[in-house]
Amino acid sequence: MSARRYRFLLTSRVFQFEEVDTDRLPTHQPKKGKGMKAETMWIDDQEGFSVGAAGFLIEHQNSYVGADHYSLSDTPAYTNVSHMPRLTGWCGTYNDLATYGCGAWRIVQQAKNGRMKIKELAGDDLRAFLEESGYPDLAG
Repeated sequence: MSARRYRFLLTSRVFQFEEVDTDRLPTHQPKKGKGMKAETMWIDDQEGFSVGAAGFLIEHQNSYVGADHYSLSDTPAYTNVSHMPRLTGWCGTYNDLATYGCGAWRIVQQAKNGRMKIKELAGDDLRAFLEESGYPDLAG
């Protein structure tokens, strides 16, 4: 059972409250499906990427409707205040849309419907990818 936490909104000088499900708090770790290993996941078709290509995985999470969207990018997620690249973690929220860096991933398989299976890069593969991409300081 999740703990209950309340958020108070000020609307027309009347306090209203809504219950926030703490099981649905934002994370920067991709969600794992049943039977899915922690280092792989399926995402929707990524235009401009093919099997064998690597990229930065970015999660966009809409806290208002509870929707998550993952995309691969040639550049890492940037924080919305300091505009610094970030490999993992929360980068900021704008209009209820939170952005998270989820690391570097490589496409290992493509399904007939276009969805792509990706595997998280680690160790030497991660360092080589960051060097090749021009972000060696993110290996830190």
